[in-house]
Amino acid sequence: MEARRRRLEADAKALGALAATMPAVVEVLQTQGTPPDRHLIRLNLPAIEKVDGDTPVRREQHRLEIRLPSTYPLSAPVVRALSPVFHPHVFANGTFCLGSRWLVGETLGDLVLRLIDILRADPLLFDFDSAAHGEAADWYEAHLDLFPLAERPSPKPPEAPERPRLEWREL
Repeated sequence: MEARRRRLEADAKALGALAATMPAVVEVLQTQGTPPDRHLIRLNLPAIEKVDGDTPVRREQHRLEIRLPSTYPLSAPVVRALSPVFHPHVFANGTFCLGSRWLVGETLGDLVLRLIDILRADPLLFDFDSAAHGEAADWYEAHLDLFPLAERPSPKPPEAPERPRLEWREL
């Protein structure tokens, strides 16, 4: 139990650090639990909300809920979109398909970067043979020239503290 608590605390810190280095993209709206095992975040980047006929309708803000189950980090988090998302790896109910292999060492910050890549429709992440949303998979596969929707945002490095100056003096 102590290891899980430390991991949850470290993940909350990692998520906070990511939000601090990407404030225009990642916002932590709410957390629950002590330490937090539920995070409500907003990601500000273009993604497809729905398709109208054959025309994609974009959404620029996405609210996501990340739940860390009692078996976390041995089990994957459960991520659910609270705003509409039309994507091959997001089920119709908004639950993200994170693949069949969860890596225990993946931090919450790493997961959020992966969610950013999913939402911006990075073609390297498409697996049309194992899609969570068949209709979205068919549409995305037919329109690969539209993706990715945006460049991957880069976290800005934290500002380095001012280093002391060395001066050489003649003796």
